[in-house]
Amino acid sequence: MKRRGALSLTILALCMAAPAFAQNFHQALAGKTIAFKADISFPQPVVLQPGRGASSLGAAIAIAYLKPDGSLRLKRWNEPKGEYDPVADGRWTTEDNQLCLIADWPLLKRDRFCMRLRLDPPVISGHGAGIDALIKGDIRPGNPDGL
Repeated sequence: MKRRGALSLTILALCMAAPAFAQNFHQALAGKTIAFKADISFPQPVVLQPGRGASSLGAAIAIAYLKPDGSLRLKRWNEPKGEYDPVADGRWTTEDNQLCLIADWPLLKRDRFCMRLRLDPPVISGHGAGIDALIKGDIRPGNPDGL
């Protein structure tokens, strides 16, 4: 009977901790800048740069300032041009340990990029949610890049 009671208390504690974890994850990101590289594996080869042929591998490189109000400033690396695109505005949301950056992602041909992250400041790591990607980067307080 003790074992069953301990198991019930453990399950109850985990259920109660889930909303707190989600809130803490959101708070841990709000007002911070993340810089990351996502190595992406596409299900079908795609032409990433004209004249270079098709590839099943690509990379999304970005810097994002996650404003506390849920808006974001985003700077994406444009590989064919060899420079960053102009800063774009968007939104960001979290659910559990998933961060979604809602903005135009030309490489991905979609308007949101979601990733499951592990935060170990100043390091972030994780994988794509709904896309095959490995994410590595860092997190810094404030907006040091002036986005």
